[in-house]
Amino acid sequence: MNDIKFLDIIRKYTLQNAYEYGKAQAGNIIGKVIADYPECKRDMKNTMQVITKEIEKINKMKKEEIENEMKKYNYITEKREREGLPQLDFGEKGEQVNTRIAPNPGGILHLGHAKQIVLCDEYAKMYNGKFYVRLEDTDPKTKKPLLEAYKKIPQDIEWLGCKVKDTIKQSERMEIYYEYAEKLIKMDKAYVCTCLHEDMKINREKGIACSCRQRTIEENLNKWEKMKINYREGEAVLRIKTDMKHPNSSIRDWPAFRIITEEHPITKNKYRVWPLYNFSCAIDDHLTEITLVIRGKEHELNGLKQKYIYKYFKWKEPYFRESGILKLSDKFAHKSDIRNAIQKGEISGWEDIQLPTLGALKRRGIQPEAIREYMINIGLKPTDSNLDWNILYKINTKYIKEKAVNLIFIKTPKEIEINGEKYFIENEDFENNKGKEVRMKNLMNAKINLKGEKLEDKKSDKIVIIPWIKKEDSINAILLTSEGKRFEGKVETKAEKLKEGGITNFEKIGYARLDNKFKLQFILSYS
Repeated sequence: MNDIKFLDIIRKYTLQNAYEYGKAQAGNIIGKVIADYPECKRDMKNTMQVITKEIEKINKMKKEEIENEMKKYNYITEKREREGLPQLDFGEKGEQVNTRIAPNPGGILHLGHAKQIVLCDEYAKMYNGKFYVRLEDTDPKTKKPLLEAYKKIPQDIEWLGCKVKDTIKQSERMEIYYEYAEKLIKMDKAYVCTCLHEDMKINREKGIACSCRQRTIEENLNKWEKMKINYREGEAVLRIKTDMKHPNSSIRDWPAFRIITEEHPITKNKYRVWPLYNFSCAIDDHLTEITLVIRGKEHELNGLKQKYIYKYFKWKEPYFRESGILKLSDKFAHKSDIRNAIQKGEISGWEDIQLPTLGALKRRGIQPEAIREYMINIGLKPTDSNLDWNILYKINTKYIKEKAVNLIFIKTPKEIEINGEKYFIENEDFENNKGKEVRMKNLMNAKINLKGEKLEDKKSDKIVIIPWIKKEDSINAILLTSEGKRFEGKVETKAEKLKEGGITNFEKIGYARLDNKFKLQFILSYS
């Protein structure tokens, strides 16, 4: 069985694994070998022996040698071609791809939203299409919109480097939704249902049509107008006629409009009949000519409901691609968590630096380019993924290290005097090194005691190196961390030359961003 093809497949995947991870491992190779050469499963003992032998040989090679060997497999070229997002597998060559992101303005965008935003924007750019922002604000009761979100969401999306064609507020499109609802009623594809909620729930579960379904078009139009004026909340809904025997009961005559009398922050009390998600979404996707919808797996059922709107109006459906959720393990991973914390006074607002919101990350100095790169690396895959802060920080460092100004910040200053000169060092360094010889970096060796005394000025690899600031060259400053810590310390006076928003690299602390120039307040990006 050890023919040339078999041996070549093993060598190719062993080289690739060693190139990507430094050392090849059998567990990363065997699956790929089996996929390309299924016959090898007949003698797995022999297969593993050949793989192990090849691993031992290749792991002794230098990286340059491995890369040269890989050239005959075109792996390096293929990898470079795969950088960025993969090509889409639908439509005609050169077809324009229009995308959209549809956040609810009940809160501010966080990193979990950024994945879909970046993917939609990237694909629109790749295919010379249009990228829309649609604020889904047709639930003024259970998802009450925040006025500040109407301003912040577009700003955050623009900060991410997105090219937005238009920003749409659904609450300003109510007459459009009413127009299409009436068309469906006149087509006898929608009806007003006045059944009690519990009764209709039982009917749908049993697949039994209620008597409301048999009303005439004129009766439904009349009751539709009464929904706008007379009926109270819960007394009537507009339903889309589907298949009452559909295998999934939630698709059977699903609700398209309901009555909500809560005041809306934009339209106030002008409307009381509001569209549900699946109705307004289908209408807007069609009217804005959306061709690609990137959605979470949880929206698959919604897609089945929306198919009825497309079918009845004889519209072409967009292409749907499922994308897994980017899960945040943070304390404030959900809008509701943030809302509650704000109400309790635990955090200062939606851009508190303890949060994973885009506004908070901007304050910390996380670059939009780093977020985009992180999301593109995840790509368009259906499986969920967990946010890895360390990877994001590593990418971010690539974008800020060249422009970061190197400074020293003393978080808990301890004043010491050496030969008549006064310096600030960290109190922790002082306490930990009393009576010991230390190296005051780039200055001198000193013994830390109550006075401080200069020793012979020589370097030694065996002693502790500590940062310091000369008292006359220092100024008061504040350092905040994303864990909620606050340090009132000292920073070098040259920090005053920084512009607000400037990035620094504080020695032995980490990267930080100047958040407030007047207060000289820095926010630690990460250590």
